[in-house]
Amino acid sequence: MYFLSSITSVIFDHAWDPIRRHFGYLISYKRNINKLERKFDELDDLRKDVQERVDAAKRERLEEVKNVVQTWLKKVDKMEEDVKKIKEKAAVISNKHFLHIGLHYKLGKEAADHIKTTDDLIRKGKFDSVSHKGPSLSATDSQLFNEDYVNFDSRKAHVKKILEALKNEVVHSIGLCGMGGVGKTTLVKDIAKQAKEQSLIGEVVMVTISQNIDLKRIQTVIAESLGMKLEEESVEARAFKLERRFRGTEKKVMVILDDLWERLNLSDVGIQLPEMAATCKVMITTRNNYVCERMSCREIIELKILSDEESWNLFKSRAGDAMESPTIRKLAQKVARECAGLPLALVVLGTALKDKSFETWDAVLMRLKRSKEVDLPGVRKQVIQSIKLSFDFLETEVAKYCFLHCCLYPEDWDIRKEELMHMMVGMDLLLDVETLNEAQSRVDLLLDQLKACGLLLRGSGKDFVKMHDVVRDVAIQIGGAADHAFYVRAGQGLKEWPRIVKMEMQNCRQLSLMNNGIKDLPPDPMQYPKLEMLILSHNWLLLSIPEMFFLYIGSLMVLDLSFTGIESLPESFSCLTNLRVLNLVGCLSLKDISHINGLRRLEILSMFGCQVSIVPKGVGWTQNLRFFFFG
Repeated sequence: MYFLSSITSVIFDHAWDPIRRHFGYLISYKRNINKLERKFDELDDLRKDVQERVDAAKRERLEEVKNVVQTWLKKVDKMEEDVKKIKEKAAVISNKHFLHIGLHYKLGKEAADHIKTTDDLIRKGKFDSVSHKGPSLSATDSQLFNEDYVNFDSRKAHVKKILEALKNEVVHSIGLCGMGGVGKTTLVKDIAKQAKEQSLIGEVVMVTISQNIDLKRIQTVIAESLGMKLEEESVEARAFKLERRFRGTEKKVMVILDDLWERLNLSDVGIQLPEMAATCKVMITTRNNYVCERMSCREIIELKILSDEESWNLFKSRAGDAMESPTIRKLAQKVARECAGLPLALVVLGTALKDKSFETWDAVLMRLKRSKEVDLPGVRKQVIQSIKLSFDFLETEVAKYCFLHCCLYPEDWDIRKEELMHMMVGMDLLLDVETLNEAQSRVDLLLDQLKACGLLLRGSGKDFVKMHDVVRDVAIQIGGAADHAFYVRAGQGLKEWPRIVKMEMQNCRQLSLMNNGIKDLPPDPMQYPKLEMLILSHNWLLLSIPEMFFLYIGSLMVLDLSFTGIESLPESFSCLTNLRVLNLVGCLSLKDISHINGLRRLEILSMFGCQVSIVPKGVGWTQNLRFFFFG
């Protein structure tokens, strides 16, 4: 009897557990729904944190988001929809005074099940990292992209000759020279692409050198393109590491040194020629033949202008339907001849004159005939004049300023579209836009127009644009005029604040000293009464800013101090009462931002990568804030 009673008790206990649980769904449905809401709020906070980290990884570090993180975010989005439906159903019956057994039970069970799933998502969403480095910067996929490439007959012999040279083990270095705007970079990209397709080489590395040789930067670009990371400080140690990579590779590497202005000692970089000829080929492009000779190039090819027929065909392809008019056609042929067979001039000017009237064509021809020589080394006046004319034809002032802002960056820089948008918002150039998304759309449209005009190029990804080096030189000339007052010394290897004459200081409105080696700023307050934009980003050696530095720069609207080594913002920072955009991204040592409290007009503040511990006491600086990016 006792045995039977024990068995009955066990059976009852096991049977009662599911009954009690299901009964609980019915009578505790409201409690379950409230608990689910609280749990989802916790999950939503976690989602926002993960999403910020994801955005930062994509935006600032160009990393790829892990698949597990993307899947998790999708599940949280689905959970949000499910919770919303449960709350909507509960709201329908919230005012009922009777027990709807079936619906109450169902809601209680759904809520309980979702609580478990939410707990699981919270547990799984605490990621140590949300991203990983994407594939190394592929020259084939990005740098070798040739927008609207035209394979001219006059170039085919050059291509064939260079491809044959790449097969020859004796030829370790090749030089391609020609004036600015003749198409050297475009041609060398096509050659590298063909060489890769024909398996003459396995990897391509392309580095733009420009007028200031920066060995560390060159080494960094080469290393990243080869999937390496150079943590060594000394140039010699970095060179040794690269040399081992070149010697030990199974795939022959083609290193393209684009726009070289003077002799570069390749051994300083990590390339030993001719010893490494079996695994490494070097190709340079330059405006000057003597650079090829000083680099001991085994094969030197001079790229000349296009033939009359090639020039006309290229010009026609850009000028469009205007060629159908006999009167305009005659003028167009004369305009094309004024471009002197230079592809850059033909593309830019042909595009600018598309759909223009007879009077415009006639006026342009007169300007081209009367244009005087200008001082840009290795660039013919026809190229410069065509770019200036194309600039003049831009329909709006905002499009012109958008173009000029691109010259504030160093040569061959990947210009982030979002940064341009922040600049233009800060300078109050985008009228009638209410949100930053709307502002970004407006800037994206302007950039598309500038690319269509041949004034900008496609960047390494959809979020970037680039400027041809000659176009940038002309843009700096235009920006340097009195009506714009740009002062650009970006990427010129400066070690200290440049000497600027008093007149330039008094009139300067835009000052870019980014990507230099500036260590110290002048101790006395800056005398720039009209300065509206100051860019000091990527001066890693800049560790501090003098306390009174900003005392007399009250007109400043945009300030970029990103990727510097500063630890605090100076006391005079509170004088920047007109500042609207402040970029502090990548200031890894920055701790003290207490002096931003006076920035009552601040709209955009970017602080990703900062470990700030001292913050302003008040919140006055937040009253106009539209974008705050940190993490």
